[in-house]
Order: sequence, then C-alpha cells, then structure tokens
Amino acid sequence: MRIRAPHTKMAFVGAVVVLAIAEVGLRVLGSALPDPVLWPSIEADIKVEQMNQPAYRPTSVVFMGDSTMESGVDPSRLHEFGVEDSSYNAALPWSTPLSMEVWFGEVVRPLLDPEIIYVGLAPPSGLNIREGDVLYQGLLTAIRSQEQSWVGAFAGWSELYKKRTLVRDLPVIFRRERVVELGLISTLGFQTGYLRGAIAAAEGGVPAIENTNRQMSEDDKAALERLIRSAAEAHVQVVLVVEPFPCPAEAGECVGRFLSSTFYRGLEALANAQEVPLLNAMQEPWPDGLFVDDRHLNAAGVDRFQRLVANSIADLGSG
Repeated sequence: MRIRAPHTKMAFVGAVVVLAIAEVGLRVLGSALPDPVLWPSIEADIKVEQMNQPAYRPTSVVFMGDSTMESGVDPSRLHEFGVEDSSYNAALPWSTPLSMEVWFGEVVRPLLDPEIIYVGLAPPSGLNIREGDVLYQGLLTAIRSQEQSWVGAFAGWSELYKKRTLVRDLPVIFRRERVVELGLISTLGFQTGYLRGAIAAAEGGVPAIENTNRQMSEDDKAALERLIRSAAEAHVQVVLVVEPFPCPAEAGECVGRFLSSTFYRGLEALANAQEVPLLNAMQEPWPDGLFVDDRHLNAAGVDRFQRLVANSIADLGSG
C-alpha cells in the first residue's frame, strides 16, 4: 500500500507551528541565553561594537584581511615601530576580497573614515574559499537584517532570528551546496575547528607555497578592483599586502618560486593596473620558527611583520 506524502498545505502549517513554538520558547527563555550574535562571527560582533565607539572615529590606518592579518598586527604596539597615526585592526578570519568589499563599504569606511587601508591577501586554498563564502554570505545577511525592509522588520521583532538560529542562516546555507555543512554548524552556534581540520587533512597538508599556483578567482579579482575604486572615490589610499607564510630559505628557492607564481604575478598586475602600492612580505624567506602553525605568526614573526608595515606607513607619509 502506497503511503501518500503529506499535503503541501499541511506541511506548511506544521512548519509554521514549529517556528511559532520556537519563537515563544525563545521569548520565555531569552533572558537566560547568551547575547545574540548579530554578525556572522563573534569577532565581527566585537569589532563593530568597538568601531561604533566615538574614540575610534576617525582612524587614520585600518588593517583588513584574514586571520593572518588579524593576529599579525597589534595597533597598540605600532608606536614601538615609530607609527604615530591612529590605527585599528578590522581583519576577520577567512576574509576574501568578496567579503572585504562588503566589510569595507558597509562597516569600516562609514564607521572609521580611514585615510589608509591595508588589505591582506594570501594564496587561495580550497579551505579559505569555502569558509570565505560563508563569511561573505553572512555579512550580506547581517547587513540586510538592518535595512528598512521586511527582513529588517522581522529581524527587529523575532527572537528566533536574533539568536542566530536556522531561520537567520537560511540565505547562507542554501546559497551554494558546498557551504551547507559549514552553514549548518555555524547555525547551531558551534565552532568549526574540527571541520576545518578535517578539510585541511583531506587536502593533504599542502604547504602554502603550493597554493600559489592557484590564481585569484574572477569574482575575487572583480571585488578587489571594486574595493579599490570605491576607496579612491572616498579618498582612501589602498595598500595591497601579501601576507607572510612559512617559506624557509633552504626550501628549494621558496621566495623565487613565489615571485614567479601565478598568484603573485596576477596580484602584481592588478596592483599596477589599479595604481596602488603592493607591500610584499614574501620578498624575503620566512622560517618556520616565526610561525605557530602553517599561517599564523608567533611573537617574533609579529614583530618582523609589524616592522614591515610601519616602514610602509612611514613611506606613505613621506611620499
């Protein structure tokens, strides 16, 4: 005997009832739950709250990029390297040009009104492409939720939305099949560390130098060009930064391989075409001893990177 599928109308009513129960439950229990994460990550929430403080406006120099830039520049210590300008590190883990375009245009520029932005870039890997897509879609979702629209009205009314549940993340989850598992995990509020490690292991532990054979995607290239143009229209100087990664002197002429790589040659051509400075941290070897893992600098590495950045800021000031 064939079992009939539930009628579409009944399925819809059932879904509405479940969502209504969840909404009421969150309204009853809301005071005992953690504060909602309004942006796609805790880091983004904290940084938006900081950037909204009058003490940060305006800020002369702002740093953008992924977790390498986030952990590699400490604005509170830049004065040790001769930087007197006010600065702020707005970098977010897993940032790509697509997400940075949105982050700069909708958050960084209006809140901080910078004179210079340093945009950190790294050779694309399969992992940061996937995570970057989640961040990009999450930023778009957060921005839409604050607009004067039915989405904004729903976001302001619904505790279900505010608490970062399934309803909130639907645009992220169903944007592309490849980010479903990441979207689901972020929806449930868990860290994605285990999944990131699994994906990295599946990629075979490929050294960063091997990823330089990949060129920037056309979407990311176009987003970077738009970011540079929009910054120029706001009289903001953009400096593109090649972020450091482990590249020892003895590792088969690692620096030479990088300078002739597809990624670097494409980035250099883009910088020349857009007439923006390119700060290449990979002009010299970066021994493994300057890193805590395959992409994040330790204290000695941070000092070396900050010295490069400080010299660049000084050159722009004297130019």
